[in-house]
Amino acid sequence: MTHIYLLIGCAFAPTLAFILVDGGFITNELCIVGLSGVLFLGVGDTTAALYGSTYGRATWSKKSNKTTQGTWACIIAVCITYYLLLCMHENPFFKGFFMVIAFATFLTSIIEGTTYQFDNLVCPIAFVVIMMHLFDMFFSIN
Repeated sequence: MTHIYLLIGCAFAPTLAFILVDGGFITNELCIVGLSGVLFLGVGDTTAALYGSTYGRATWSKKSNKTTQGTWACIIAVCITYYLLLCMHENPFFKGFFMVIAFATFLTSIIEGTTYQFDNLVCPIAFVVIMMHLFDMFFSIN
């Protein structure tokens, strides 16, 4: 089932962005949101698994093998990736997004570290919801 959850998690963000623009083309403001599921799972979750299994010592709980070191690696990897993507974009509107993305990444990485199952489904959905809420609070995306 984890493969199905992974596909749903990756597809949730672009589908939500597509719905928000009423089936049209994704605007510049929503392209960052559309990439979020793939970036969090592809970059963050993979980095957390690799770094946490190699260097991780402190687990989140006795029942879990997820480490706090893996969580920090996830936060750093996703933030660096988003920072590079935002630097490549010429629109100055995106420069203010980084702190919102960093905070959403932090919260979602904590969720990823503390969930026992279905993190491939829960994390991208949580990441998109947190990001959209924060974007709406601070930038009011239409």
